[in-house]
Order: sequence, then structure tokens, then C-alpha cells
Amino acid sequence: MNLNNLNTAESIALTRVIGFPLILVLTYMNERNLTAWAWVILFSTDFIDGYFAFFHGQESARRARLDTLGDVLLLFSGLAAFYVFEKDFFTDYLVPVFIVLGLYLFQFILALIKWRQPSSFHTYSAKLAAIAQVVFLSLTLIFEASTAIFYFAVILSILDATEDIILTLLLPEWQANIKGLLWYRKKKEKPEGEKYR
Repeated sequence: MNLNNLNTAESIALTRVIGFPLILVLTYMNERNLTAWAWVILFSTDFIDGYFAFFHGQESARRARLDTLGDVLLLFSGLAAFYVFEKDFFTDYLVPVFIVLGLYLFQFILALIKWRQPSSFHTYSAKLAAIAQVVFLSLTLIFEASTAIFYFAVILSILDATEDIILTLLLPEWQANIKGLLWYRKKKEKPEGEKYR
């Protein structure tokens, strides 16, 4: 991926890609509070780069790829911290964790086979699932794990992964920033050449 001449939204998205090793280092050092706040601060950049992309016309395929990569790396670093700091809770709920990870991994492999690159749909269901994941992991790292919030995040994540799998199967070509299956159906009814709105 060419990283020359990044706009503001792309640069902010890149901070998550560059910053995620900090979470792993702090986790390894067993610095729970520092890990929690560093993770929250880094993930807040997701909303900031989204603001610049949407309101300042800086959306691009490169930003979409950086955004997806940063989100995935940061979520996995959050899961690593979750395991280290709440090991008993993590092991007690391995099945739903692996169901979610398995669905995301299946969709990732499916996209690589079909398009030779990960998807960057950025659906509304993905945004809701990400918010639930961030809330759960943030509260877990700062305070302690909540079973209710955990299952809420799991349900939204399963719905998100399922929608992504269906979109991957339906779309003939790689497409970024698709809002969801409903918007895909609307697109199918529009004249050829119109973009997703």
C-alpha cells in the first residue's frame, strides 16, 4: 500500500496501525491501567478519522483499508489484554469468543480468495458491533468484565460477521464503504454505474 501524500483522515487511521504494538507492550508489562487508557485513546481515533472522511470529503479506498487494518489490529490487541487481565472470564466464555473469531476469520479468508484482499465494507452493523466491542473491552480493562455487555457485543458481532459473509458472496468485485445488505439491494435496483449512497 502506497503511503505517500496521506490526507488527514488517512494519517489518523494510520496511527492505529502504528500504535497497536504499544498495547501489546503495556499488556506484557502487566500495566492494566495504562493498557486500558492507551487502548481507549487509540480507538478514539477511529471516530476522528471518520469525521474527517465524512465531513471534509477525505474518504478514499486507501483510508478504508487503513481503517479496517487499524481496527482489526487494535481489536486483537484488546483481546490479548482481555485474556491477560481477565483470564478466568475469558476461558469461561471461550465458545462464544471462538464463534465470533471463527466467523470473522471465515469472512476474511473468503474475501482473500475472491478479491485477493480483505473487505472494507464499513456497514452499519459493523459500526454497531465495533462500538459494543469497544465498550465491553474498555469497561473490562478499566473495571471488570460484564457478562451482559459481553453477550450484547457477541450478538452484534455475529450479526455483523454474517452480513459481511453474505455481502462477500454476493458482490462480484471488491467495494469499500457499503452500508449493508439493504443498501446493496437498493444498488441492484439502480442504473448501472451509480455508486453506493
